Amino acid sequence: MFHENLKKWRVIRGYTRRDVAKRLDMLEASYGFYETGRTKPDTAKLLRIAEMLQVSTDVLLDFHIDE
Repeated sequence: MFHENLKKWRVIRGYTRRDVAKRLDMLEASYGFYETGRTKPDTAKLLRIAEMLQVSTDVLLDFHIDE
């Protein structure tokens, strides 16, 4: 799920919630809502998060195509 992947990759990259929120120019509490699953980012924020965490949006969204 998105919120679990988001937290996992943030921790892997060594960022705190505060670090990410600051780089996204948003409140730490608002970013925290993403990690708890209360809200989801809009497309522009999702792209910025993926770039910051150096992962694709597919990885964050847990999007898989079964072959």
